Amino acid sequence: MNKLLRFARMSLSVIRILFGSVLLLSSLVNAHSQVGSLGTSVMVTQTNTITGFTVPAGTNRILLVTASDGGTININSVTFNGTPLIKARQVADGFACDAIFVLALGSSASATSGNIVVVSSTASHTAKIISARVFQRVNQSDPLPAASFRTAQNSVTPSVSTLNVPSASGDLVFDIFDSWHNVSGGVRTPGAGQTVTNNSGSVNFGAGNGFGNYSTSTKPGAASVSMAWTTDVHSALIHIAFNIQSSGIVVPVTLLSFTAQYGEENVLLRWETADAVNFSHFEVERSADARQFAPIGSKPSVESANKVQYEYIDQQPAAAYQNPEKLYYRLKLVDKDSSFRYSKTVEITPGRNNRSLELSAYPTIFSDKVYLDGSFPATGNLTLRLSDMTGRTILTRQLSTVNGKLIYTLEDLGRLQKGTYLLQVIQGKEVISRKLLK
Repeated sequence: MNKLLRFARMSLSVIRILFGSVLLLSSLVNAHSQVGSLGTSVMVTQTNTITGFTVPAGTNRILLVTASDGGTININSVTFNGTPLIKARQVADGFACDAIFVLALGSSASATSGNIVVVSSTASHTAKIISARVFQRVNQSDPLPAASFRTAQNSVTPSVSTLNVPSASGDLVFDIFDSWHNVSGGVRTPGAGQTVTNNSGSVNFGAGNGFGNYSTSTKPGAASVSMAWTTDVHSALIHIAFNIQSSGIVVPVTLLSFTAQYGEENVLLRWETADAVNFSHFEVERSADARQFAPIGSKPSVESANKVQYEYIDQQPAAAYQNPEKLYYRLKLVDKDSSFRYSKTVEITPGRNNRSLELSAYPTIFSDKVYLDGSFPATGNLTLRLSDMTGRTILTRQLSTVNGKLIYTLEDLGRLQKGTYLLQVIQGKEVISRKLLK
């Protein structure tokens, strides 16, 4: 009997060790690369050259150049240090031509610098606007998937231009918004959650040639990302949005959850991380409109392969905005090499407890089953959807939460072909996505 008890205890210990190993592996596999900006974004006007542009050291980097030229029919080429970039997309509307160029710089971590030179079918540089930005942790073989590009153009004023871009968690969506009018002025407003990276203001194209306004912005990836701009006055516009695809390589830290809760006139922010290596710190940012964020504090990173929980209390934030209807928070995750990326944005209503949607799906490399463990803003029905990377729906399930909790096993997945899949859980307007690999 004693031998049997010892054997049973040993077996239970082995099971616990194996289960712990599975959870740790799940955590490591789930630490997919988040596309992040690197260095400083640069914009120049009325010239065809960005002189002495520096690409900082980093991993799996791309150089992204956008070029606009009024009155031209073609942006012929863009080079960096004499190396030609690839033209990913071009749109012309008779008033101007906008193009997106990209150069994959490989996995090399060394810094480099040189001139960016744009050549178009018009010799004059009066109506040229050029921007350049470096991103890291980007898929080098297909950084800007052709299927993700969305474009719009119109001459209706005022106008709202909205483009819905297919993307995924870990990716980053980028857009340009180029408008023209015969007089200076006007207001151009980005959509919720977009971070404006460049804004030219009104650029005078010369006597009788009108004024151009050129902006770029980014937004974290999800299953479908809405990129929107509102303009109160224009005569023509071109709007281009597309996805920057993640490399899928493990990042210096994995953000497992981020929530906000209101109480006693303060906001309690909580977040949990894992696998923090060579990671510097978190910066907490706040906004009243989900567009203009300002830093309000920071927390140093605790380097650990285990889960680490953080808290930050925002004291009486409503007073800073004269009692806003909503408050928005996000984290800026800063690596030791000074590169950074943003968390999702969480929203709260002052004076009411708020609980955000959270979901764990493991293992992320599956064979037959995937286990789900989630917390949701309210008890009720939700929809589970599994799709492949072409957007084709593989299966759907109608589920219910109990006291805001969901525990569910997705079974019979052995029949699926090997590849990458997107799991979505939807409750009302709340959507959370997870990438899975078979």
